[in-house]
Amino acid sequence: LRIAKNEDREGRSTDLLVVELAALLHDIDDWKYKQAKKGNADEESTPTADEFLAAQADVPDATRELVSKVIKNVGFKDELKGGCELFPELAAVQDADRMDAIGAIGIARTFTFGGKKNRPLYDP
Repeated sequence: LRIAKNEDREGRSTDLLVVELAALLHDIDDWKYKQAKKGNADEESTPTADEFLAAQADVPDATRELVSKVIKNVGFKDELKGGCELFPELAAVQDADRMDAIGAIGIARTFTFGGKKNRPLYDP
């Protein structure tokens, strides 16, 4: 949220609710973790997030749609495939996600992912 709040202070308005919801929900249906079960990296990337948001009566439809759009386009893989045009909420969540990926949490996530996929930590 800090990135989005800084954008607001600099005159580039962002919907903080969209940023917060997308930041919290963007990994819930991450293809990297679901692929082992389904075998299809191109399947819909937001069913659980969409179901959760649909159950929130106080979240407007426009907000739900924008959160879903952020989630579907936040990944680096999605950007390489052409993704969608960048907008402030997507940029804020992408930046935060990428900073997270290169920090201590990112290292821990790498070990977790490797463990889930039964990959050795070291193979000389």
